[in-house]
Amino acid sequence: MKKSIKIFLVSLILFLISPIAADWALAEATPTLLFDSSNHYLGGCQLTDKSEWTLERDLPVTLFQIWYNWEPNETELDFTLTKDGEEFLTGTATRTTCDTYQKNWCNADFVVNQTFPAGTYATKVAKVRQCLVPNGTGVVRLYGIAAEEPVVEQTEKIATPEGEPTACPKIPSCPPANCQCPKVSSLPLLG
Repeated sequence: MKKSIKIFLVSLILFLISPIAADWALAEATPTLLFDSSNHYLGGCQLTDKSEWTLERDLPVTLFQIWYNWEPNETELDFTLTKDGEEFLTGTATRTTCDTYQKNWCNADFVVNQTFPAGTYATKVAKVRQCLVPNGTGVVRLYGIAAEEPVVEQTEKIATPEGEPTACPKIPSCPPANCQCPKVSSLPLLG
């Protein structure tokens, strides 16, 4: 009897915490926007068949996305992506989420699960129907699992008139003249 009660209690506890654990796992796996070539532009688009953009740092990308003006019944979009002039990725993206009011404007999603190294990229699609931001480039978004960025500290030493460096408080607004102060910098999440 005691064994049955213990099994029941353990089962009940597992049953009650399993949705919480599932939510935690889902939150961990939800992709985060890492890069947006449009800089979050929400206005009207011209049309293009290419985009050019630069990543300042390596990004762990899980989803490559193009904002595209789809023709009726069109569900797939072939693309080629080059990095620094050499082919980096080719594939067929699938039509997914669309604008609420303009149903022909939808994302073209391609699951990649690979690192996009820092460099200059160019995307080419078959038809001139990719969103072109005014005075910008074609809209491309990169999603992945964001990690905490390490803070990189660099120290700049400035000699005093006597030739000896002096200490300054560790404040980012430093340096006053003739001080040794840390420069704190961290890379922004979005490019």
